[in-house]
Amino acid sequence: MCRAIGIDEETLADLSRHSESERFTPLEQHCSGDLAVWLDLLSRTYYYRGQQRYGATKSGAYVCRNEAKGAGMRAAPGTQ
Repeated sequence: MCRAIGIDEETLADLSRHSESERFTPLEQHCSGDLAVWLDLLSRTYYYRGQQRYGATKSGAYVCRNEAKGAGMRAAPGTQ
């Protein structure tokens, strides 16, 4: 189960077969009023859409920024 957006592993695997915009819609709905970011789990760093590593690291997930911050994750260097 992906706690950040409340979906199981099978659904996550299915979503990975779709385009970024198709995958992003449920997360944007879940993060209403917040920004969706890419969280690199190994480095505990999150990236914003448009940054080079956004959606590109091997061990990551789309999450809400406030959830990432609340879990002690940090923004990528050079971001606010």
